Amino acid sequence: AFLRYRHHQWSFTPESTQKSRECLEDAIRLDPDFALPYVGLADGFLASALVGAAPAQEAMPHARQLARRALELDPDLPEGHGMLGVVAALHDLDWPEATRRFERAMAQEPVHWHLRLWYLGFYLLPLGRSDEAVRQGRLGIGDNPLSQICWLELGQAYASGGDDEEALAAFRKSRELDPGFWFADACASVLH
Repeated sequence: AFLRYRHHQWSFTPESTQKSRECLEDAIRLDPDFALPYVGLADGFLASALVGAAPAQEAMPHARQLARRALELDPDLPEGHGMLGVVAALHDLDWPEATRRFERAMAQEPVHWHLRLWYLGFYLLPLGRSDEAVRQGRLGIGDNPLSQICWLELGQAYASGGDDEEALAAFRKSRELDPGFWFADACASVLH
């Protein structure tokens, strides 16, 4: 059920979003002590806040609660600490807490590419650390070269550092991997 969630997660359609949630709920029903599906549900709340489908004031506390539940089950879970880092940075603007959470999340190797994207997009870029964001983006691509979201985030890292040519190339690659991924076009249009 969790692997089916990962399959549906990155299509970014209303149907795939619903299917992702159902898969996560199935995973929790099958094994309530499996921590990762709780972080997956938290990520769904984060995504709904980012695209305006739910008010952040409602969605982000749910994301925090789910990440905390995951950490109750697995106190060392990098993804749980990473999600709390996202909430601290994006919602609370609590940069010391975000730093603490992301340092803990990123300390365990191997680092999952999805966690690298949270670190890149919600921590490094807001702090203006574009060189490190590019490095994390490249590592994410190395782990998942066929992911449109990895290429998109790498493009955003390049754009943040002022390298528009590399940013546009990454946005094109993102769109090539998923022709329906409109967000890559939206990011590219800002550079023109």
